[in-house]
Amino acid sequence: MLQESEWHHKRMNKLPFARALSRMSLLAVVGGTLLSSCNAGDKAGSSALVEMVATDSNTNTTFTYKAESNFTPLPIELPEADQTDSEKEALKALNELRQTGGTCPDGQVYKGSPAIRFEGHLHKSALSYANWLQQSKYIMTSPAKDHMADGHKPVERMTAAGYKPARSVTFAESLALIDSQDTVIDLIEAWKKSPAHCNILFDSNLTWGSVSHSRNKAVGGGFYWVLNVASF
Repeated sequence: MLQESEWHHKRMNKLPFARALSRMSLLAVVGGTLLSSCNAGDKAGSSALVEMVATDSNTNTTFTYKAESNFTPLPIELPEADQTDSEKEALKALNELRQTGGTCPDGQVYKGSPAIRFEGHLHKSALSYANWLQQSKYIMTSPAKDHMADGHKPVERMTAAGYKPARSVTFAESLALIDSQDTVIDLIEAWKKSPAHCNILFDSNLTWGSVSHSRNKAVGGGFYWVLNVASF
């Protein structure tokens, strides 16, 4: 048995594409997210801090974070968020699928996408949320609730974990609760059968991220899995 949920959020800086600003979506709900920035000052020998301001028209809320202007993705594990063998296998299976390409249930055809490179901050955010879902004994109900069950949007969790580019970035998240006997192949195949999940799996703009699972079983058995991916 597998339960799943997805969330896709495109954040834009001030760019000359009016159309791009309408691409923030929460499943079928379409709205706009505009990011603006201002220089927060810097110290000698360090990079400038840029304050990013995001407005989510779906929830009519805003939040800010400060990013270093020279931020680069972290291709290694953080000490507090190690990567298990099953998580490595899941990311490998996902990248093999991306390399092969395929057709999603909505008819969208993908001829191949670049591999998703492991990113330590995004792994930390995925692991933290998977563990939170397990520890809270959360019961998955609907995407709108599942992705903000802890009171935070996925983009807030990912930036809080340290993924803070000072540029236009796309974030996406997929969730699943799978039985203990299911494999990572079952997980990826289940996501592939869902149009929204499938398009996230193949999105060529999403090139950094990780797949993580709760370290303990959920009530009734099984594990929560979280895919956190982003562009750079």
